Amino acid sequence: MPVFLSRPRIMKWNTSIVTDHNRGELSIAYEQIEKSNRMWDGTLRKYYINTKRTFSTSWDMLPRTGEVVGDGLNGKGIEDFYNANKGAFTLTTYSGDGTAETYTVMFQSISKTVVKRGVVDFLNMTVELVEV
Repeated sequence: MPVFLSRPRIMKWNTSIVTDHNRGELSIAYEQIEKSNRMWDGTLRKYYINTKRTFSTSWDMLPRTGEVVGDGLNGKGIEDFYNANKGAFTLTTYSGDGTAETYTVMFQSISKTVVKRGVVDFLNMTVELVEV
């Protein structure tokens, strides 16, 4: 039976809810796209083009199946989403007061490590998304 949380989750991929079970922080890094040149007199000129974001998060001891997770979601759902979405998709992030921001992103990297085997496998997963 799923547990419903009173606050919105920290992120959604397209319309898919991503599990918050044992999720680490959502890190946002900024990359400035610019071109810099040294002029004939030695001064530096920079031409600012744009700023892009990189989003990264990880999960520890995430069950591969959803029977033992409080929110009913699991690591297989993350893998299935990755396999179905090789191109750009929508990332919606939510702040503490519930305001949402939407970005168009692509997977930069995804990795998983099986840390415990048994009736249910437990995974450590890391995902990095880059703004298009």
